[in-house]
Amino acid sequence: MTIGDRIKNLRKKKNMTQEDLADCLGVSYQAVSKWECNLTSPDLGLIGPLTKLLGVTSDELLGLTEECDERRAYFDNEYKGYWKRNDPLTNYEIAKQAVEEYPGNFTYLNWLASTEFQIAFDEAYREGVPYEQLTHFNEMMNKAIHHARTVYENAENEDLRNSALWTLILCHKFSNRPDEARHYAELYPEKDSMTRDDAMLLVLKGEEQKRLTQKMLIDAFYRVIYVLEQFEDDRLTEETESLKETCIRALIPDGNYLRFALSLFYLRIGQARRAANEGDKTAVLRLLQDAAEFGSEYDRAVRDGTMAYTVPLLEGFVFFDPEYGEGYYTLAGELRDQMGCKAFDPFRDDPEFQAIFDSIKT
Repeated sequence: MTIGDRIKNLRKKKNMTQEDLADCLGVSYQAVSKWECNLTSPDLGLIGPLTKLLGVTSDELLGLTEECDERRAYFDNEYKGYWKRNDPLTNYEIAKQAVEEYPGNFTYLNWLASTEFQIAFDEAYREGVPYEQLTHFNEMMNKAIHHARTVYENAENEDLRNSALWTLILCHKFSNRPDEARHYAELYPEKDSMTRDDAMLLVLKGEEQKRLTQKMLIDAFYRVIYVLEQFEDDRLTEETESLKETCIRALIPDGNYLRFALSLFYLRIGQARRAANEGDKTAVLRLLQDAAEFGSEYDRAVRDGTMAYTVPLLEGFVFFDPEYGEGYYTLAGELRDQMGCKAFDPFRDDPEFQAIFDSIKT
């Protein structure tokens, strides 16, 4: 909308004619007509009188508020859906731009800290380069810590502060600063022992209660899997992985793993990397083939929207994760990336290894 369009609309809201406005401003009605036809614009000296006559601010008259609102809406939309985009660098650039244009917005600053944490994990980090040599990693982690701390110390919104605190915990944990990570972890607030699901379970009946019970059961299994993944003692790796797989197979004995195929996929990737380090080609090929099958099952279920379990305990329960529902991320693409890491270099020219790689449809 042009300034002429705004003058016309505001004039009509005031029930003024072009002649009325012209008389108040000491100009001809032809001048007002030219403004409203977008042939000319008011002189700068008339902006003040126009705002008083029309009852608006100069920003509103000049359209600056509309532009800011549109820009804010753009950033808000990007923020709400940024986790869907499997492009951390783009997310980072948009978040950085949002912070530059709205420097006092703690939501955007927390968003920036999150994206800085995500892009810190470059190839050097994944290949095990010592911390002191990880220039990009340390630079982005320090930025994320600085921005997250600013949000935590200054934001009034409790959820936003807790989100920033969680980022601080993760940043210090992964940048090998355990004392600081523990300090922030001890600041994380205690949550009520009863969740909303616990409360709803008391009041729902019939099919609704059944579906919620199934959801809570799946969530509980995922909680066990998450805890098992936190063991850092290499001597316990095989034991924790065995227990994780046992839990999944016990819950899903018919092999229709759906959401749990994601966990089995990453379990096989980890096992394949260890087998590669040990030079066990047979195990590497078997484990990667398993990973490909689990990944294919998960991608198919997400793509087709057929996340319906078939075991009696979960029969009728449908899981659908919108994060993966629009093709932003596939395990096929993840497997190709994983097979490209240095650990598998000794097997890269092997025909069977190449056959698995070629069979992956992204």
